[in-house]
Amino acid sequence: MSRDEYGIEIYKPVAYEGIGQWSTMAGDMEREVAKLAAEVRACLATSPWGDGLEGKAFWQKHCRDDGPYKLVYRFVDLPNQLRDAGDRARKVVDNVRTTDTGMGQEMLARAQIKEV
Repeated sequence: MSRDEYGIEIYKPVAYEGIGQWSTMAGDMEREVAKLAAEVRACLATSPWGDGLEGKAFWQKHCRDDGPYKLVYRFVDLPNQLRDAGDRARKVVDNVRTTDTGMGQEMLARAQIKEV
């Protein structure tokens, strides 16, 4: 039984290059997100809704449970989650390759036992 007759093929350099590009994107995104989050925080700090009754009503609805601040926090954390996904994908590639190799060796060993 040849290698091509079973298992999967993951060409590690190609997979790792794609994951590397993913990580680069996450790093670029992190820098942009930091700038945008700072702008949003600055806008929130100016309290553009005012001190009148309408402004207070807006503030109570809009900022209930720290809504915009939680949104900014989650937005800032997104690049970290993306980078983590790239790291996990790298581990998955390694695990799949290792498992597939082990299974292939086991299948070959079983085939040789049956031939005897």
